[in-house]
Amino acid sequence: GGGLLEHMERAILGLPPHAWNAQSIGITVNALARLKHSGGAAYEHLAVAASGLSVQQLDVQAVCNIVNAYSKPVVKQATDGNEAVEALMERLLGSVMDLPPAGFTTQGIALIAKSRLGAQVVGGREALLQRLSAIAQGLGPSDYSIQSVAIIVSSLHGSGGKHESDLLEFFVDVVLSMPPHLVSSPRAIAHILEGYVGSGVDASAVCAYLSSCALEFPPSSFKPQFIAKICRSVVDLGRASEESALLTKMSLAAQTIHCTVPAHTFPATVNEFSARDVGLIASSFTDAGLRDEMLFWHLSAVAQQLPPDAWAPPDLAAVAGAFQGGGVTDRRLFKYLTECSLTLPPERWPPSEAASLLTSLARAGVRDPLAFGQLT
Repeated sequence: GGGLLEHMERAILGLPPHAWNAQSIGITVNALARLKHSGGAAYEHLAVAASGLSVQQLDVQAVCNIVNAYSKPVVKQATDGNEAVEALMERLLGSVMDLPPAGFTTQGIALIAKSRLGAQVVGGREALLQRLSAIAQGLGPSDYSIQSVAIIVSSLHGSGGKHESDLLEFFVDVVLSMPPHLVSSPRAIAHILEGYVGSGVDASAVCAYLSSCALEFPPSSFKPQFIAKICRSVVDLGRASEESALLTKMSLAAQTIHCTVPAHTFPATVNEFSARDVGLIASSFTDAGLRDEMLFWHLSAVAQQLPPDAWAPPDLAAVAGAFQGGGVTDRRLFKYLTECSLTLPPERWPPSEAASLLTSLARAGVRDPLAFGQLT
């Protein structure tokens, strides 16, 4: 609770910087992040302490742990613009260039890749990527777990560049070398597939292999966000026809997940859909030209049980466009989407998304003067 966090912060601030070592700093920042501590004073104090550590104290593991800790979303938000933290991150990420490759583990590479990859590194992002690429490829495929591959590949998503391509091509071979029983994580499969989208790297072999592994999982092992990522990635990679069995499995998995509780009167659970999940899944099937009425009726029921404040303009536009484009005219759904659109102020609507929603509603035969007036 708040009292505990306040007590912890006072205790942290009461210890002088020289009393801290690398391990205790990493552990403490991680603990504060897990407790969702939003005060910046403790994080700044620990950053000052970390900046005072000698080169000898900052080995590979220490650097990886501290960088990872300060890259947690709650910590980044609490320390945004903090000069002490920015200086520390610059120093730590820059030190990766000088640390001996032998000290790196696959977990350490994954933590560095995940952590603001080169955003503040001396010499720039490309220099860090080149260094990480050389270190990563110096390790054997058997050194990697599917989870560490997923972290690294997802951190490269959408970045482009030669070193990114080199790493992604390397990890194609790493994944293909893994026996199926080690590819046991729907989350990892989703993140790896997404990481190859738009990369320019031929991912057909890795997509086919991961698809065959995913087919062995029970439908109940897939959470909505993983289903959404897998569907969208398979379609964007141009593999919808080849991996039709996987998309069928994802449809079944989505339909086995119960709809959300009306108005979210109970705490959220891991099995709940978000509006974005609904939009990604529906648009993936529409874009692939797959007509799956059972899936769309299920997604419609899910969508209508999400509260109005769960929707953002991109999600409303995506769901309406997917249902209209897929030829599934659910009057109740379109009416509900229209009502949700009215809860959002006009200034929140980018012109392209407002136009997309209006077009879908018009083509679906929806006539709502109030909504059309507000969005035009």
